[in-house]
Amino acid sequence: MQKYSLYFIEDEFFHHYYHKSTLLFDFFIHVRNQPSNSIIRKQYEFITKKIPYKKMKEFLAYHTNLTVHETEEGLLINHLQSNIVIECEDREWTVYASSLHEVERLLFENLRCFDISFYVVDFEHNQYGWLSPLRKEILL
Repeated sequence: MQKYSLYFIEDEFFHHYYHKSTLLFDFFIHVRNQPSNSIIRKQYEFITKKIPYKKMKEFLAYHTNLTVHETEEGLLINHLQSNIVIECEDREWTVYASSLHEVERLLFENLRCFDISFYVVDFEHNQYGWLSPLRKEILL
């Protein structure tokens, strides 16, 4: 079972840290290793947004071909023979899936349509990155 942590990053930090994703990864390691450090906690709350649970659930249920069920811990998403489980906290969603391909197809692909500022981390394999590419703005 693969496990991914999903964060919704404030727009200002998304643009500033887009090409510095290693720094952001290191920061999230500090958050995990020092959960009682109040300074790190405040920084974490400053750069992350609360993930809008209700809006996300509605988006996934009504704007995709997925079946979405609420559980005590979060969401269960099904499509055909594939399932993913999401434990939903305010600022971090923990996603469990049998493979990266499955979570990409069922969740990440759809989140790109919702917003571009999601950052995902696989702490077990030290893999991390943005779900969406940074769009170049055209100046007229």
